[in-house]
Amino acid sequence: MHPVPFADGPPPSRTTRQFPRYEEIAEPEERRRAVIRLHAQGWSISAIARYLDVSRPTIYTILKRWVEEGVRGLSDKSHANTSKPGVDLPTRNLIRKKQEENPLLGEWRMYAALKHSTESSRNRKSLTNRSPTRSRPQLAMNDGA
Repeated sequence: MHPVPFADGPPPSRTTRQFPRYEEIAEPEERRRAVIRLHAQGWSISAIARYLDVSRPTIYTILKRWVEEGVRGLSDKSHANTSKPGVDLPTRNLIRKKQEENPLLGEWRMYAALKHSTESSRNRKSLTNRSPTRSRPQLAMNDGA
């Protein structure tokens, strides 16, 4: 058996890139899709980062979103603050009142004062919210007769 001869000429070389650099891809969704495709072809995280000229943490973030969310993870996410405000208006007013009463009240003592005032207000509310028609059951006392 004779070995198969190789074709004459220089070895093939890839003159075009499979994907442009990360920052050159206009659509963010396409950027992420390029990372996913390269990873699916077996490229390592470091190789993808070097090829697309982007950091490894960016690649890890994209792949994590892909695993957790699938195709939905490719689209942009809102960066709007969706958390609720930490303190409601009545509590803010109470803090202001406590600070006027004692300007040197520190954070820890303010917390304790607020906790005490909310507990006592809950107790007052529970006492005042009882229905007048419903009375507490009376225990029958046995006179022993």
